[in-house]
Amino acid sequence: MKRPEFAASEGLALAGAMLAVAAAGGRTPTSPQLAVIDGLAALLLSVPHDTKIVPVEPADLAQSLTDSEQRQMAAQLLVLVALVDERPDERCAHAAERACRALGVHPENLDLLHEVVQRRIHRSRHHMFRRFLIDSLRTGSLSGDVVALRDLVRERHDHPDIAAPYLALESLPEDTFGNAFFQFYRNRGWRFPGEEGGLPTAYGFEVHDACHLLSGYDTTPEDEINVVAFQAGATSRLPWLVLGVNLVTFNSGLAYGPTTLLHYAPHEGNLDPAEFVRALDRGIGVRRELDADFDLHSVWQMPLDELRAELGIEDARDVRVPGH
Repeated sequence: MKRPEFAASEGLALAGAMLAVAAAGGRTPTSPQLAVIDGLAALLLSVPHDTKIVPVEPADLAQSLTDSEQRQMAAQLLVLVALVDERPDERCAHAAERACRALGVHPENLDLLHEVVQRRIHRSRHHMFRRFLIDSLRTGSLSGDVVALRDLVRERHDHPDIAAPYLALESLPEDTFGNAFFQFYRNRGWRFPGEEGGLPTAYGFEVHDACHLLSGYDTTPEDEINVVAFQAGATSRLPWLVLGVNLVTFNSGLAYGPTTLLHYAPHEGNLDPAEFVRALDRGIGVRRELDADFDLHSVWQMPLDELRAELGIEDARDVRVPGH
């Protein structure tokens, strides 16, 4: 994720605007909102420790932030503060929209926020598909992406030629990334791409699973939130919308996509605000983009610890064996 720099005064203004969103309409900010605001202020916004944060009006925020990249990120964070609640408040959503309007930005997760408030998902799905088309046209990958989309929704049968390289990972030394990836799948009863019931390689599902291993976040609903925060921090393609979708799925309990096809179930109340912010910050510090173009196959034989060190990832846990 591209991260603009904030001077202490700019970061404090944004933190104050986030607090104003959380306190919209005279409501008391929730503990998740306050924890996220404090964490973002300390880790991403250059706000000195123990600085008092006070509400900031949209016009004052717009006056403080003149850089376009700062405004883009500010708008996403303002929406995020409303979205972190298990049941986002309509007053917070409207306050976030007013602040975004003052910045002259319509963030990609704003439509999602309004839909979560109404407990229905519709328009934001179209927004994500439109962004997919725009990205595909921009990068020249449209034809390949169309094939990937076809592969995603077609009936999935055995394709031994696709599965073979994944099955061969079992024979790699135990300390390698490839062997860890094999054990990570098999310990959870998952199928590899090419095996019947396995997800295709389209859209980087395997890269997402690799991020569990690289970051050390498990596959519990709580850690699914954290690993996507980590991955969003380490990529520039649709990070904020994907981050919001994951919160919707594992914290607000709403199904965003086809649950049977993608092997997931919605859950409520799984956000650890402090770890969520830390995961985002850890991802921002990764030295390579961990997006769908990250070539896992070129690093299968590297020791997992060595790969983490090369990417600048610290404090990772072993997640090859499912937690109990």
